[in-house]
Amino acid sequence: MNSEGVLNLIGTASAFSCRPSELFSGELDEYEAYCLDEACAFILSKMKEGEKPVFPDQLKFKSFKDFYRKYGR
Repeated sequence: MNSEGVLNLIGTASAFSCRPSELFSGELDEYEAYCLDEACAFILSKMKEGEKPVFPDQLKFKSFKDFYRKYGR
């Protein structure tokens, strides 16, 4: 799922007052559903705080080393 897909999923779930994982109608196991719902809740909370989400496909890294250099420990 791409960035736009995640935002559409969050919007659709909000419109139907359901968890995002419920829109996958049994395609996810319990843990996958939890992870998806948690990620969507985190993104939504950041958006409500006024932050614009930044997705990996918007970041310009040539390798994981570059990514970890910026965000790693």
